[in-house]
Amino acid sequence: MRHATLSPSSLGAIEKCPGRPAAIATLGPDRQTGDSPAAARGTLLHDLAVKCVTDPGAYIAGRMVGALFPLSTGAYELTQDDALAVQMAVTYYQDREQLYGAPGQYEVKVYPGAAAHLDSFNPSTGVYDRAPVDYSEVCYGTADAVFQGAGVLEVVDLKFGRILVPENSLQLVAYALGALKDIELTPETAVQRVRTTIVQPGGVGQRIRTKEWTLDEMMEQALRLGRVCEAALAKAPVRIPGEAQCRFCEFKPDCPEHVGAMGQAIELSLAGEPSTTETSTHTEDVVTNLSISETLVQALTGDDDAMTMESMLGVLESAPMLRSWLKSIEERLLTLAMSGAEVPGMKVVQGNGRRIWGIEEDALLKKMGNWSRIGEDGKTAGKLKREEYTEVKVISAPQAEKRIKPLVSARTWSSIEGLITKQPGAPVLVPVTDNRTPLRMDVDDALGGDEEADLSFLS
Repeated sequence: MRHATLSPSSLGAIEKCPGRPAAIATLGPDRQTGDSPAAARGTLLHDLAVKCVTDPGAYIAGRMVGALFPLSTGAYELTQDDALAVQMAVTYYQDREQLYGAPGQYEVKVYPGAAAHLDSFNPSTGVYDRAPVDYSEVCYGTADAVFQGAGVLEVVDLKFGRILVPENSLQLVAYALGALKDIELTPETAVQRVRTTIVQPGGVGQRIRTKEWTLDEMMEQALRLGRVCEAALAKAPVRIPGEAQCRFCEFKPDCPEHVGAMGQAIELSLAGEPSTTETSTHTEDVVTNLSISETLVQALTGDDDAMTMESMLGVLESAPMLRSWLKSIEERLLTLAMSGAEVPGMKVVQGNGRRIWGIEEDALLKKMGNWSRIGEDGKTAGKLKREEYTEVKVISAPQAEKRIKPLVSARTWSSIEGLITKQPGAPVLVPVTDNRTPLRMDVDDALGGDEEADLSFLS
């Protein structure tokens, strides 16, 4: 199945920037995003999870550790963490099948575009304000798992990355709408509630998250999806830059709106602030309009007055978009240079690689065990000792939770968990909307405790 213009995975970004699909469509084949190693790994783990559920006699995640799988990005060796991630998905799938009393459907093709609605019901007239539009030709995708039973429809999306994905994301909602559209309603298959679930083994915090919806709420989401489709397919869809929607956008290096937003962010954040100047007759406000380069020079040379608190906060708020934009420009220029285009003042060189052993570990250990060591007198003094060319490390606490917890009883894990302590992280600056408790620092803490501080700079 070819990639959809309005694929469910991109709907969240499209809602924020309706012009995104049309802009990406103007790019040549050389600019189309291919499979990344992370994406190829995710596809592999999705496939293995389905095989482990549908054919448990032949596929067991824990027994595949170390197996090599051919991917589009090269051979991939399945790790212990991969196997644990797959097993978490398998366990959840099996639990859902038992809960609903029916086998699940996996890798289900759904067409949420057929369930999108632009019409709104007018109670006073008893008619719809607008006729529905079928967007199924451009809005479709594949849901990882769909379960149904006891009046509930549950759609599950597996995420093997670390970026947090909310359980009420438009992607999952679209899958659910598509699945609902395909159900032939009978008294036995009637659905009263819908659940959208994210299973994210490598995520931070709660790794299985579920949102429950009423049918009325799903109708509201169908209207929302219709508005997103209509805006994206308009004759001249608007492009609206932002950190979330621009993060993975292939058009970003060429996007005038994104470039304009970056320039505006820099100009606003580095703009001069009004300063009070005394004259012979009166006091007036004089605005100092320094260029960006002049402001940066002052700031970088230690001029504390070069940037106000507001200016620094403006730069900080724009940092994610600025970093993403700079990275996309660098990647685009590298691609052009690698294709033979001349990039004035720049050249492509081989980066610094790292040194690695060029033979398999078993063969390497055998060779090292045969090497002779030299004593203090400069003469041969037996073979190298194993501890001289190997080391044993205890796995980290997070790794222990992933690997050991599933293998031991709850009581044993409770004892192990008692040995884990959580060190305080370094202080970080975050928006006031962050739900973490703010640090309270007194003067002694800020100046380094009980040591006598040099306060001469205050005079």
